[in-house]
Amino acid sequence: MMQLLLNQTVNAEVLKPKTIDWYGYQDSVLIQVERLPESKMGNTVCSGVLIHPQAILTAGHCAEDATSMTVIFDVEYGLNAVKKQKVKRSKIVTHPDYHPEKSLYQNDVAILFLDKPAPVNPEVIKKIPAKFPMIAGEKLFRIGVGMRDFKNLRNHTDPTLVSVLEKGVLQTADVYSISGDSGGPIYSSSHHLLGIHSTIDTLDGHQTPHAYAVYLPDHIEWIDRNLKARF
Repeated sequence: MMQLLLNQTVNAEVLKPKTIDWYGYQDSVLIQVERLPESKMGNTVCSGVLIHPQAILTAGHCAEDATSMTVIFDVEYGLNAVKKQKVKRSKIVTHPDYHPEKSLYQNDVAILFLDKPAPVNPEVIKKIPAKFPMIAGEKLFRIGVGMRDFKNLRNHTDPTLVSVLEKGVLQTADVYSISGDSGGPIYSSSHHLLGIHSTIDTLDGHQTPHAYAVYLPDHIEWIDRNLKARF
């Protein structure tokens, strides 16, 4: 039986980033998850992505037991950021078919609704395509805010697509998944928003961890229905 490790750090080595214009990726955010003291999960950090000036996608497991979630937009300042909004539990919608006791990655998606528009240029918010051809071996582009060099900042990795494992699920070879990357956006090489990072499993025989991501085009109906209900 495959053992799934929720957001486990599998490689402490940091992928040295090439020069990136982070202005074009202001849609990626840092999320501080607040939980009650008795929660076994404790307070954590997750990643997320804007899909509307007042809506953010993240991983469903990030919302588990959350009493509130604070979204940080000026991620370059880490936990000292000033551009932030608190999202109450009542404004967090987890996919109704996310059941972690059955699968840690199927339908592992949640929407956070903001009380006011995010303080970023709305032009950087990328649309989710209704369909997109997925080719095994294709290099993807993932952003996460997991702690690297003792800082929670935007970082990118370039996982390789292994397969469309099943409806709504992508499997990738992702060496640099770090705790805190969950919920971070995954883009195609042409910058289409395709998925959000979920979790990883144990190493395969080639010492390459396989990661799982929510394939967003398969969830676009659920996402659109929730957006229309709010706006």
